[in-house]
Amino acid sequence: MSALLLAALAAAAVVLVVYVVVFVVPKLRHREIPGWSGTSFLLGDVLNVDLERVAFEVCEKAHELGTTTVQLWLFDKRLVSVGDPEDVQFILLKKRWEKVQAMYKNFSYLVGRRSLINCTKDYHATKRRAFSKAFNSNLSQQLYEHMKADLHDLIAVLDQHAETDEVVDLGLILYRFAANAIARAAFGVELQLLTSDKYLPLLTESRTELNLIVLRYILHPLTSWLPEPPQWKRSRRYLRNLVAQFIETRLKEPEEERCKRPADLLDVILGTLDDREEQLGEAALFFTAGHETTSNSLTYGLLALGQRPDLMDAMHEEVAQKLGADRQVPDFAELDKQEFKLVNAVWKETLRRYPVPGLGPIREAEEDTRLPSGTMIHKGTHVSVNPQMTNLSSQHWDDPYSFKPERFLDGNRHNPFSFTTFSIGTRNCIGQFYANMEGTSTLATLMKRYRLELAQHPSAFKMKSKITNYLETDYNGQMMHLPMKISRRH
Repeated sequence: MSALLLAALAAAAVVLVVYVVVFVVPKLRHREIPGWSGTSFLLGDVLNVDLERVAFEVCEKAHELGTTTVQLWLFDKRLVSVGDPEDVQFILLKKRWEKVQAMYKNFSYLVGRRSLINCTKDYHATKRRAFSKAFNSNLSQQLYEHMKADLHDLIAVLDQHAETDEVVDLGLILYRFAANAIARAAFGVELQLLTSDKYLPLLTESRTELNLIVLRYILHPLTSWLPEPPQWKRSRRYLRNLVAQFIETRLKEPEEERCKRPADLLDVILGTLDDREEQLGEAALFFTAGHETTSNSLTYGLLALGQRPDLMDAMHEEVAQKLGADRQVPDFAELDKQEFKLVNAVWKETLRRYPVPGLGPIREAEEDTRLPSGTMIHKGTHVSVNPQMTNLSSQHWDDPYSFKPERFLDGNRHNPFSFTTFSIGTRNCIGQFYANMEGTSTLATLMKRYRLELAQHPSAFKMKSKITNYLETDYNGQMMHLPMKISRRH
């Protein structure tokens, strides 16, 4: 037998051993948690699920099987999604396992390795405390001054559309509005995306980078071995370079100019962090995470409201009574005191019924652990606290798939661990105060001034999922997020 043949046989034997150890044995060993039938040893469940709807399909599988725990295999990765509130509390508050590096290290390409979203839990505690001191009511009020300017810009654009009978993609308009709002609140920069495409690449490259994070996770470890495609480098370079320019401009700002304007997030970042790489990373993180999630939530909320004209009329009456004839945008004090009871309830129900954080936080079990529900989680398992499963559980919500804002009226209480849109615990969403302020103020502004009508039946909309959940529909051959007709109220 030739040496070449022996070498080939030896290589084949090594490949076979690796295949059996990495792909076959774990799937045979871990079959106690329900999941999909027909799981492939090599591919896992990649062909069993629609990867553009994976967060929804995990929730649907849990309901189909009547369980609060579902197992999904992505090649060699075992992802267990949990929805039981006691399990959620146990994982996020008691165990506090580290985030899965196969997922969150992918953020390091954009935000560095010591960002709030991907740093170790010990460093995160120190960093989070420093930021939390600055994230107070005074900062919220100043950030809202930035947002009010963008709300008036939104009104100007929507007024133009209201004068016509055309169908507009309100989801896209809100996406651009949210990017404008976070850019002004984060950097004091006016992108003017509602009227100009100059900074449109900032949105497209930001969305590309976020979607690639999920793709890198699914394909890990292949993405660690293969060369990075040029377009991935391009999107990251564009985002980081632009954010770096914003920081350099701020560092050159004269003191007298700084004293004349409201504070923004960049003031907090530069005042909290000394390391330039960390400053750049946190600034990039706040922008990328701060516009897509809120605009997607608003889009979902308006899809639900489009099916409830009576509810929109009631919201209009509430807001009009508070604001009167002259004011079109709420004041900060009205939002801070939650004076718009129905608007707040609609926003909360939107966050419950349509959580946008995809699969939610993903942690890695640091030891073999039995959850309160009795499920055994083995060391190294990736564990997802899936907001779709917690927020839509029939065990904790009456008629969970129906849109019922009254759940949050009249002091109705709920288990906090059955509502995990912003996550829970020390690593919950640090920007939730801003998201809630933006969501309620935007809904109040829209309901005060406009009538909104869906341009097609709700069944035509597709709910998709990547790193965030979003809406998409084909309207007359054109892909849109939320085609609507807009008219003025008189």
